[in-house]
Amino acid sequence: MDFVATFISGFKIGKDGVQIGLVTFSTDVKIEYYLNEYHDLQTLLQKTSQVGYTHPGLTLTNLGMDTVREKVFSLSQGDRPNAKNILIIITDGESNLRTLTAISAKQLHASNVTVFSVGIGNTIDVQELISIASDPENVMTVGAFSNLQGIVDHLQQKLCTDCNAALPSDIVFLVDESGSVNGNPADINNTNFEKQLDFVATVISGFKIGKDGVQIGLVTFSTDVVIEYYLNQYHDLQTLQQKTRQVGYTHPGLTFTNYGLYEVKNKLFTPSRGDRSYAANILVVLTDGESNLKTPTAISASEVHASNITVFAIGIGNKTNIGELRIIASEPEHVLTVKDFGELQGIRGELMQKICKDNGGTNGNDTDTGAQVTELVLPGWFSYLEVGIISGVAILTIGAATCCCHKFCCAGKRRENDDDEEDEKKNAWKKDFREPMKRPISISV
Repeated sequence: MDFVATFISGFKIGKDGVQIGLVTFSTDVKIEYYLNEYHDLQTLLQKTSQVGYTHPGLTLTNLGMDTVREKVFSLSQGDRPNAKNILIIITDGESNLRTLTAISAKQLHASNVTVFSVGIGNTIDVQELISIASDPENVMTVGAFSNLQGIVDHLQQKLCTDCNAALPSDIVFLVDESGSVNGNPADINNTNFEKQLDFVATVISGFKIGKDGVQIGLVTFSTDVVIEYYLNQYHDLQTLQQKTRQVGYTHPGLTFTNYGLYEVKNKLFTPSRGDRSYAANILVVLTDGESNLKTPTAISASEVHASNITVFAIGIGNKTNIGELRIIASEPEHVLTVKDFGELQGIRGELMQKICKDNGGTNGNDTDTGAQVTELVLPGWFSYLEVGIISGVAILTIGAATCCCHKFCCAGKRRENDDDEEDEKKNAWKKDFREPMKRPISISV
C-alpha cells in the first residue's frame, strides 16, 4: 500500500484533474473506492493505507478486469468521456481461468482501455501477460516484490507513449557543496552531498535527454564554483547520471550562492555552451543554509530572473532561510523544503510537476489545435486523467513514481523573440507540440 500511495502522490488530484480508483481481486473482487469517490490526495492516501489483506483466494483475473470495465470505468462512477483510460494489472501468478481472462482482456481492449500488465515472481505466465496487455511492449516483469521499484522509470516511459514529442528545455542544477552540507547533521561519509547528486540523477531520468529535447548542466558551489558539465556536453541519460554521481565532495567552504548564480547565468546559459534561444531556461538551486553574502545573492538572483531563467529553490534542513529562498526563486511557489537530505527523493514528483507546469505542461486547452494538455506529473500530460488501480497480488503494490512524462517533459515556453527566428530547426518543436492529442488519459493500475 505504501507503493500505491507513492504512485498516486504524483498526481494533481481533483474533479478537474486526476481521479483515482482502487480495486483488489482474488476469488472475489472488491472495489476499494471509485474514481469519483475521493477528490483530495490526503483522503486517498488514508483510504489506500487502510485497505487490508482480507480476501485471499484464487487468481480470478477475469473478474477483476470485468469489474474495472463495467463498474469503475463507467460514467456513473466518474469516468469522463474525454479521458483516455489506462489499466495497469499487477499479479504474482497466472490466472485460474485462462480462457475467460483472455476474453475479458479483449473486451477491455475493445472498450478503448489501454492495458499494461506487470508480472511478479517465477510463477507468472508471460504469454498470458501478453494477452492481457494491449501491446506486447506493455508487459513488464520483476523477479520479486522487492524489485518493483526497479521498473518505476520503465513503467513511466511506457505510460507516456501517447504524449507529444519532448519540447526543448535547458536545465541547470546548482548544488551546494559548502562545509555545512556534511555537518547538517554530521556526516563523516559525505553521504549528504551524495544524496543531492542522487536526487539530481533521479530527477533527470524523467526527461527525454538529447540535443533536440532536454539538455542538462551541473554546477557545484561553496567558496568556489565548479562547472561539472555544460548543457551541450552530454546528450544521453546514462552518461549524465554517471557523470553526476561521480562528482566528489572536494571543495567544501562557505555558502557563496551569489557566485553560483552568477556563473550559471554567464557561463552555462550561453550559446557557446549549448543554450538554445528557443528552449526554456530552468535553474534548480539546492542549498542547506543561507548564503554568506545575502545582498550579492539577492542581486545575482535578480539578474538571473531578468535573463528569462526560471528558478526553483530547494532548502534542505533547519538552517535554510525561507525568505532568501523566495528571493532566489522566480516565484514563492517555486520554493520547496525538506527536513533533511534523506527526504529529497520525496519531493521529486512535486519538483517535476512545478517545472512542467511553469513551462507549458499545464496549459489546459491548446488554442491552436484544441488539444488538451494535462496538469499532471504522471503519467501523461493531458487535461484529465482517470486512474483505477487493480491488483491481484498478495499485497497491493503499484509500480510507478512521481516524475514528468518522458516524452512530454518539459514543455518549452516560447520566448519573446521566437517569431524572429523562424528557421526550420529552431521551430521544429512547435510543429510537434501542435500535433493534437486524441484525448486525455485514464489509467487503471
